[in-house]
Amino acid sequence: EAVTTCCLAPDAAAAFVASRSAACRMFELPAGALARTWRPHAGPTLALQVDASGTLLASAGADRLVKVWDVEAGYVTHVFRGHAALPLSVAWHPEAAALRLASSD
Repeated sequence: EAVTTCCLAPDAAAAFVASRSAACRMFELPAGALARTWRPHAGPTLALQVDASGTLLASAGADRLVKVWDVEAGYVTHVFRGHAALPLSVAWHPEAAALRLASSD
């Protein structure tokens, strides 16, 4: 299955991998054990990024949504809508709870 994006937690204790099937998986490191699988978007996930605390995961999807997830509990805390084009990148500010989004619109 083709991987669309991936990222590591800041402490390298977990890896997040998204694929074309719209599945996102969290693996515990270094063992590589599958910890969780979910479908964050209606289509493929295009970008993933964990914040500096390791508690929030941002995802950008082909459904033109950007979502923020509570890593431990596995639920959505915020949804950002309104992109006319696909959101291509997400990045957390390294010292503040601020998320940057990039798209071609």
